[in-house]
Amino acid sequence: MDTVTVIFKDIAYTLETKRDEAFFHTVFYLMVSASGVDARSEVLTREGRIDLVPHLGGRIYIIEFKCNQNADAALAQIRHKGYALHCTPDWRLHSCFHLTEDTTGHTA
Repeated sequence: MDTVTVIFKDIAYTLETKRDEAFFHTVFYLMVSASGVDARSEVLTREGRIDLVPHLGGRIYIIEFKCNQNADAALAQIRHKGYALHCTPDWRLHSCFHLTEDTTGHTA
C-alpha cells in the first residue's frame, strides 16, 4: 500500500475539488483498472453498494472506502450490510478490507 500512499500524496492540491471518499475511490479505481485488474465499482446489493470488488489472481476482494473515519467503520459496514454474502461461491471471496483517509490534517 506504500505505492498507493505515494500516488495520493503526489496529486497536487490544485487538481482536487475536494478530498472526499469519491475522490479517493475514483483515483484508486483508476489505478487498479489501469494495472489490468478486473475491478467492479459501486456494485449494487440488496443492502447497499460495495465500493470496489477487484478480481485478482483467482481471488475476490471487497473494498470499502472511508474518509475521516476509522477502519472499524469500514469493516462494520461490510459486515452489517452483508456484502460478503453477495459473493456467491464461484466468486472465491478472499478478503474484505478498507481504505481510510484522514482529510482533516490530523495525524494519528
